[in-house]
Amino acid sequence: MADKTLYLSDLDGTLLNSRKMTSEYTSRIINEIVRQGNIFSYATARSWNTARNVTAGITACVPAIVYNGVFVIDTISGERIISNYFDGSVHAVIDELIEQNIYPTVYSVRDGSEKFSFVKREITKGMADFVESRRADSRTNPVGSVSELHLGDIFYLTCIDGFEKLRPIYDKYKERYHCVFQRDIYSNEQWLEIMPISASKSLAAVHLKEYLGCDRLVVFGDALNDKDLFECADEAYAVDNACEELKAAATAIIGSNNDDGVAKWLERRILMSEEKRSVTELGDPRKPHGEAGAEMLAGMNEHHYPVTGWALGFFDFKENDTVLDIGCGGGETIRRIAEKISSGKVYGIDYSELSVKLSKEHNSDSVKSNKVEIIKASVEKMPFKDDFFNKVITVESFYFWPDPQENLKEVYRVLDKGGKFLIVADIHGDAELDMEDIEGIQKYGLFNPTLDQFRSLLENAGFKDIIIHTEKGKKWVCAEGNK
Repeated sequence: MADKTLYLSDLDGTLLNSRKMTSEYTSRIINEIVRQGNIFSYATARSWNTARNVTAGITACVPAIVYNGVFVIDTISGERIISNYFDGSVHAVIDELIEQNIYPTVYSVRDGSEKFSFVKREITKGMADFVESRRADSRTNPVGSVSELHLGDIFYLTCIDGFEKLRPIYDKYKERYHCVFQRDIYSNEQWLEIMPISASKSLAAVHLKEYLGCDRLVVFGDALNDKDLFECADEAYAVDNACEELKAAATAIIGSNNDDGVAKWLERRILMSEEKRSVTELGDPRKPHGEAGAEMLAGMNEHHYPVTGWALGFFDFKENDTVLDIGCGGGETIRRIAEKISSGKVYGIDYSELSVKLSKEHNSDSVKSNKVEIIKASVEKMPFKDDFFNKVITVESFYFWPDPQENLKEVYRVLDKGGKFLIVADIHGDAELDMEDIEGIQKYGLFNPTLDQFRSLLENAGFKDIIIHTEKGKKWVCAEGNK
């Protein structure tokens, strides 16, 4: 029996576009995967009141995580399945905030109803803008005195103020409570959110996974408050607009929130697999073409992201490097290299016209500035002078080279003296391969050398100081040769 998976997405900056809503396409894809029996939900810092408005196009009726994990809500009845409240210590925190001239918005449950209370005469501009954005919200509760902030069962504190005022409070309480300290993606105001230590997206996700009887957890996010969620997941995907720290923790990077990145990933992973159309079955991986090839190349950009990041660490990049990516595919490796050099240039070659086209589109700004140049060419005969590049890389393309030994001599020719060449792949002949790996090798006639064969091939082509890198717990290989 196949594993039952919970697909869980953050909202703002991830599932929602910059208009603070799910696009018609995103809603349609999610509704379809749920209709087919898959389980999708979201984990957000929003309340249920605002979350249901911005996801109105999604008809999935699965419990949702709100207030960064304070509550898990039954989206049909609106009842709280899981609740986390502060103990009495929160009152001292509120008093200290007031002493520091920081007036919080206090979220509590009073007589069964959620309220967010604030001292109206003391709110900052950022808080005033937030209150204005919630004008019709039944939870809005302006109060006249600080004492009224202490009423009810308190579960969340929000402060919107200056960085310098809020940072000491965050530093003091970040170990005692669950704190999120970051700038709002819409207003750029500095926020400090304080929750019970038992409240987090990760804990709520684990509880929800168990509640729904799921075996696996796959998550999507963009900001630091998604970090703990990534750490508890089986797979974690950061949208392209995510912060760099979250990208570093991700299984792979997908399209941005404004490009329906989550929905496109779900469509490729779930809907196409339901029709028995896996990424490699959609197109010819040797020479991608057509709509199916475009889908496959987008998938490659995602799936090759982790092994590529690992291998790029074996290069010592200089600002004026001249680098070649052989078999550039969808262009993501080129983009990542271009970020690492300021005054150099990155070249890419591929003998697939579609790969060249999509790589150019993926790196359009760098192509326009002449920092990146992408050419239709084969590794058999590359249109470059001898000793032209000081770094050369090929990611997941060596399997398909027509004559690996002779082609490596061509790489040696264009590599400058003292230059480094990396062959990067996510499997090798000595790895413990699963049936999917073996079927792929047989289906596409892949050349999958052992570690010793990589060494011999590089030596016979003239390379020296050869190092065969592997990664513990992975099937990855990075064969390094120097000239």
